Amino acid sequence: MKDQTKTKQALIRELTSLRQRVAELEQSDSERQRVEEAFNKSETKYRKLHESMMDGFAIVGMDGIIKEYNKAFMEMLGYTKEEITKLTYRISHRKNGIPSSRTLLTGSFNHWIL
Repeated sequence: MKDQTKTKQALIRELTSLRQRVAELEQSDSERQRVEEAFNKSETKYRKLHESMMDGFAIVGMDGIIKEYNKAFMEMLGYTKEEITKLTYRISHRKNGIPSSRTLLTGSFNHWIL
């Protein structure tokens, strides 16, 4: 057997090294669990805020597709869940008379009514 040729000192060093590695892995796992718990807590907080907002809120991807929205946004535009997932930002805003992004960014509007 390979280990039979190792000296007692070599085996002790190897055992010490293995114990140290196990301790590092246990610490790493504890840290991973702590980070995961913090992430879950943050996600829950965000989700509650998102769902309880009275203002319409949506996340739009760079492709203009509405990726995420809250109930107030859906009700504000008057679409069903099925309809809103097929819309782009431009189409949903054009239909409801909301100024374009360019108009909003340049400030060349006074107000709009839904």
